[in-house]
Amino acid sequence: MAPEGLSDNILIMAKFSRLKVYQTMEEIGILPVFYHSDIDVAKQVVKACYEGGVRAFEFTNRGDFAHEVFADLVKWADKECPQLILGIRSNLFPNDVLKSGDWHKISELCKESLSIVKQTRE
Repeated sequence: MAPEGLSDNILIMAKFSRLKVYQTMEEIGILPVFYHSDIDVAKQVVKACYEGGVRAFEFTNRGDFAHEVFADLVKWADKECPQLILGIRSNLFPNDVLKSGDWHKISELCKESLSIVKQTRE
């Protein structure tokens, strides 16, 4: 179970505890979310964010072979950005969730707004 405010469907580099992830996100106040299929572009974006003070970064699991790009990014970040907490997850869009009924996949923060959307469609 993830700490309150963190999604259960995010995978985080094992070298950081969930508490450390939560504390870092709380302290920095920003969590960049990014995806690109080109590993070199992904590295440049992560490095720029890291040099700007970001210490937690989310790579979204979109596109073909995104997990492979992420695996390479983790290995690279471990050497180039040693204090970076790098995670990956799949983004769910309200319409996808409404169609599938997978309410358990959404954080508590989103449930209220999706409930309103659902009520207006019924």
